[in-house]
Amino acid sequence: MLDILACPKCHAPFAQKDNTLSCTRCTLTFPVCDGIPDFRPAAFASRFAAAQFAEGEHHAEAWTKLKTGYLPWVKSIPDYCDWLESFYRTGFSAFGFPTAWLRDKAVLEVGSGPLGLLACFPHGVGVAVDPLMPSFVSYMREHWQPSPLRIAALGEELPMRDGTFDAAVAINCLDHTLEPDRILTAVVRALKPGGYFFLMNNVKSRPGVALSRIGEKLGIQRLTEVFHPHAFTQKSLTDACAAAGLEVVRNCRIKISESAEITACYGWKGALRKSVENECALWILARKP
Repeated sequence: MLDILACPKCHAPFAQKDNTLSCTRCTLTFPVCDGIPDFRPAAFASRFAAAQFAEGEHHAEAWTKLKTGYLPWVKSIPDYCDWLESFYRTGFSAFGFPTAWLRDKAVLEVGSGPLGLLACFPHGVGVAVDPLMPSFVSYMREHWQPSPLRIAALGEELPMRDGTFDAAVAINCLDHTLEPDRILTAVVRALKPGGYFFLMNNVKSRPGVALSRIGEKLGIQRLTEVFHPHAFTQKSLTDACAAAGLEVVRNCRIKISESAEITACYGWKGALRKSVENECALWILARKP
């Protein structure tokens, strides 16, 4: 653990004593609880706190009550794990990567959620980061393996040593955060030169993003989603990757039509908004030069 982690403030290495990690340079200390190093700030910004609270409830209901949204064929927790694995496999197969490619790689997963890609694919050294990680312990411990190492931290302040990872993944994560540009910069810092970044996020049309930004600025809830402080177009997301120092190698845009049962729940206003947003899943393969 100590050969991977670094102080989120000054990036110096840690010394460990009992259940405490101490920065060897700036002397900040961080607890290790239930085997999870905790690097979170004492308090979250209010908008991020609201998003995280909603996200925490969503995960708990999925894993304890099997409320998995529009997945009618998921009937058990093993079914849910299988579905997640197939979902993660989509991005790798789109770019021609076998999932076994990670087998001997050091891999960082940002915004892993309760399970995450690294729990589904063989890998070498693995670290999964999520600010909600401590809240998952009570219902996820039985599903976790010794690797990846799970830590509680913000993606904007990744407690990782520079140039450590062969690959990084961030699946359906960046729009849940307050400062996605800082997260991308932190991922680039943690990657080795030539390291690959597998990124997936939903993207919208330019009018759809504009509606979300107006809703966020004016506090109009029907134009926002509590989980998502940010919205991206395909161009704004690829531009953000480039600005962080990543070379965008390929991308894959996926649009799945919704059933009549789902669309009937929207009403005409909701249907109009969905049409304007034209939301799709965008997978990006990027590389650190």
